[in-house]
Amino acid sequence: MREGNTYALAPTYGKRAAFFLYNQQEKWQDNRKITGEMLSLRGGGELNAQNRQLALALLLIMTLLAAYSFWFDSLFPLARKAAQEKVTTAEQLELALPETTPANPTSEREKKGMTPAAAESWALAQLSSNEMFLFSLYDFETGETFNHNGDVRVFPASLIKTLILLVFLDEVNQGRQSLDNLHILGKYDHYAAGNRVKGTGFLRFKPPGIQYAHWEILSLMISESDNVATNIIIRLLGKELINRRAQAYGLTETKVARLIFERGSRASILSTMNDLTALLVLLENRKLIDGELYNKAILLHRNAKKHRIGKYAASELVVANKIGDTSNRVADMALIYFPDRKPLALSVMIKTRDGSRISAERNDEIIARFAKYLLDYYLP
Repeated sequence: MREGNTYALAPTYGKRAAFFLYNQQEKWQDNRKITGEMLSLRGGGELNAQNRQLALALLLIMTLLAAYSFWFDSLFPLARKAAQEKVTTAEQLELALPETTPANPTSEREKKGMTPAAAESWALAQLSSNEMFLFSLYDFETGETFNHNGDVRVFPASLIKTLILLVFLDEVNQGRQSLDNLHILGKYDHYAAGNRVKGTGFLRFKPPGIQYAHWEILSLMISESDNVATNIIIRLLGKELINRRAQAYGLTETKVARLIFERGSRASILSTMNDLTALLVLLENRKLIDGELYNKAILLHRNAKKHRIGKYAASELVVANKIGDTSNRVADMALIYFPDRKPLALSVMIKTRDGSRISAERNDEIIARFAKYLLDYYLP
């Protein structure tokens, strides 16, 4: 980012306040220099007295700002700690947890976790009649696939950003795009067909004129799920190219026909859990990109939020994922790396059938526990 002071890749939490404080730090340093110069002035008369008064006023202002900074630094860690200590139990969410050990385990693995079929049955039992469960799983170790509603075409929310990232990196690999080229943020970037871009990310709060390297925009699109950043990349690539590449990748049910937050358009963004898992398989098998570009793609996904598939993952596992959600669906897709076996690719979504608002907290937990039972089963 070509901005003097930035927390571009900082956690979303407290970001706007963090920008303010970061910029204030330089001002406080300048004020301390001015104060020192004022106090060191020699001379007499009214001018010297005025300088002393100004210096004392500056010291008072700096003291108040320091107190504010201390309050801010103290408040937000406490808020984070309070959020972490707020434990929502399965009982509070009315989830029926399985027995610690199955009644008739057929293997040591089933003592630790659940087979895909068993985990699917557990998840389905937690849903209301108005909720739909979709997942697609690929095991790189055995080549086995499992899915439930995996071929149902749905709006994938921010999961589509993984496809957009990989198409862009594919273009970089072929020399038609560059990670180092700069994009100057324009007022039009804040809009999609006349509609203000909302939702996740902070570029929508930034004024026009700031320069961002393409790599920084990609980072914001995946790690922060920034919607303005996503539209910048869609415009750079063009929807036609993205769709041609999706077809070439074998993602026959995937389509990007509009921008993010382009309201009023009949065109849509569509995919399936099977297509999204197939995309992860292409990524991991280095069919699209390799070397440093592959490493960058995995790193961005490792930096994404981990409150669904990765929430209960054992410490020895590495989860490279991308979450997505709207008011009526929650979703996640991930490559999960094990220490002593080949990885898994998993895409999962829970959505309401009639488009009504979903209970995000409860369904986040269903996805998290569904993934836990799977990962515990596959962990050697």
